Amino acid sequence: MPVEAWFPAFVYFEDVEFPPAIRAEALEAVREQMDPDTIEKHTGITASVARNDFHHDPRIAALLESLKPTFRRCFMEELQIDLTQVSLSIGRCWPVIQISNGSSGIKHHHRGGTFSSVLYLQVPEDAGDLEFYKENSFLCDALPKTELNMLSFQTARYAAKEDRILIFPS
Repeated sequence: MPVEAWFPAFVYFEDVEFPPAIRAEALEAVREQMDPDTIEKHTGITASVARNDFHHDPRIAALLESLKPTFRRCFMEELQIDLTQVSLSIGRCWPVIQISNGSSGIKHHHRGGTFSSVLYLQVPEDAGDLEFYKENSFLCDALPKTELNMLSFQTARYAAKEDRILIFPS
């Protein structure tokens, strides 16, 4: 469960194991939310017509329940957040399917949230990376570096890996 800081931000990631029944139910719930016509005709990434309250589906709730220790490690152990003073909740949750290799989502922020996360339940062999971009570029960013460090990177990439969760600032 490494924590890494990049330009400066943080990305927490952990590879988790799910009971087969929880994984199967979550994948079933994802498939039910995705519009087959959209998947068939689309060549990019789609959230289809899925609502953003996916976390209320009992099959997804079971998956999220199994992730509570991961979130506790991230917030309590790594970020040192006093959870007796803070109430955490899921504001929005939706499934996404990357339909073809080479497609990507646009650069974006998840406004209105403090933290966001990505959980990979299935990953095809040719899956792309999740890439984080430096929000503001400074003139010194373009200057040649003798060595890169956490403050000099322009982007940070994380490979899509089945059963990996990433937690990061929204």
